[in-house]
Amino acid sequence: MRTVAKFQFQCSAENGAEVNALRVIHQWRERKFLQSKDGDITILRSGVPALVEQQSEDLDDLRLTEIKVLEPVSGGELMTTVRLLESPTKISFQCILSVGSNGDMSPPNISIRSPRFIRDIISLPYSWCVSNTSERVFNRNFPVHVNDYEEFEELLTSPNRRLPIVAVSELNGQTLAGDLHEQIGNFSCGLAHTIRLSTEASWELTRRLGREWSCFNGAVRLFWPFRPDQNFRTHPLWTFDQILFEGRTEALSRDRFVAFLSQKLIEASTFTADDRQVVDFEAVRLRRITEVAGAAAANSGNFEALADAYAVENDALRKKVADQKLEIEDLRQNVEALIIAERAGSEQVGVADRELPPETVSEAVSIARRDLAGSLLIAPESEKEWLNLNQTAGPPEKILRYLRTLGRLSNLLASGQPLGDTIPIWLGKNGLTCSIDSQTSRRNRADRAFRTRIINGEMVECEYHAKPSDGTSPDMCVRIYFGIVDVAPRVRVGYIGRHLS
Repeated sequence: MRTVAKFQFQCSAENGAEVNALRVIHQWRERKFLQSKDGDITILRSGVPALVEQQSEDLDDLRLTEIKVLEPVSGGELMTTVRLLESPTKISFQCILSVGSNGDMSPPNISIRSPRFIRDIISLPYSWCVSNTSERVFNRNFPVHVNDYEEFEELLTSPNRRLPIVAVSELNGQTLAGDLHEQIGNFSCGLAHTIRLSTEASWELTRRLGREWSCFNGAVRLFWPFRPDQNFRTHPLWTFDQILFEGRTEALSRDRFVAFLSQKLIEASTFTADDRQVVDFEAVRLRRITEVAGAAAANSGNFEALADAYAVENDALRKKVADQKLEIEDLRQNVEALIIAERAGSEQVGVADRELPPETVSEAVSIARRDLAGSLLIAPESEKEWLNLNQTAGPPEKILRYLRTLGRLSNLLASGQPLGDTIPIWLGKNGLTCSIDSQTSRRNRADRAFRTRIINGEMVECEYHAKPSDGTSPDMCVRIYFGIVDVAPRVRVGYIGRHLS
């Protein structure tokens, strides 16, 4: 079976931590499985048979309790292995999820997520930590305001941090769909720290660490544990517009992104090294069995039994080598899985572009003017109107995407190729919301005067208006008015500013 997720942390051996952690796991078993009087176990929801085993072993002052649950899933099996190792000073917890196929090349059809009991165990009143030298693990997301920034940066840049940080920034005082940070925290509990950055904290991050490390205007950033050779591009950024793009609603976009990001974190967890104390327990256990068998054989003068004892040890060592080969193969497959997930993620939500997103509306327009010279003209007179917007309106990277798509439209019209649709429909298929003024508006003298702009010395009637944002406060509600002319550049933008009622 291939390891697909690994959760592990530890706490001090105090106040019944091991007993209470086992109680949580047993409660999970009771919620999920039904055991008959004959001892047969079935999954409550589906009635499908499952296997559950539990065993405990003492070794000197250590006690290892292991629970294994094997259940069928579509196309294969899912194994949940839970280990609790208790020493006089420490409790080590480990949960490994593994999947196996039914024997063919098709992987099991299952969505892996953090089991509910992981969050419940972390919620127990103990200081669970990733390791002796690293940070605590929490069962909730944390709001970071500007007054909390110092503590956030200390965690962010700590060389001892082992878990990723998912920073979720605000736009208009909230995250996507109002609860993106909460959903990410629920799905990735035990695998990452989820942080909700206030607007002020986002700008403080930019000011302190530089724009390349920024996360603002509703964006989400995944900060992997820092290494000495830091490159900001290895810590992916997804802008608000990228997450929302092609989503029919904010809620659907949120759910799609949470599933994508959680899968990325779960796959990364498989690279975590096993808890050293658990590994050492298994090694001591094997050596102790061999020593006891060898001593008994030597005392009895039964050299055949002594040879058998050493043969047992050799068999165990060979098995260990075989297991290590399987682990290497698992890691190779996991590398392939991560590469596939990265590519799939790019297709689903648009993993961060190499270019840093614009911070303001003015910067978005400036980039468009620079990159689209020859494809798109933007009236200089419109500057006073976009400066009247809240500079985070749109948000800015969405305004830039709209202008770039208008540039593509302009080039297509200049090439003489047929659109195959009306301009609003073509733009709609390319991710823009666009309307054309009604006949009534076109006949209205005041409306027509507003739409008619001087662009590059020519009078252009801007009868089309694109809508990067809608249904929000006036200073955040953006309209882009543009017109089509007969000579290149075919698209001329006359107005970028507030929606005028």
